[in-house]
Amino acid sequence: MDISLDERDSKVSIPLFADFRGTFTKRKFAPFVDLKLGYFVTTTMVSMETYQQVVEC
Repeated sequence: MDISLDERDSKVSIPLFADFRGTFTKRKFAPFVDLKLGYFVTTTMVSMETYQQVVEC
């Protein structure tokens, strides 16, 4: 059984990542907040009709 979790028409995918971390105090042991964001960009152009079909679902 072949089930693909992610199908792409493009052979080029560019991952974009950002990692932010902040502490509340300057002590040796302190609570912190860690935020991680990620996205990928492909070289395939999506038509507006396809985009509208996805948005309406």
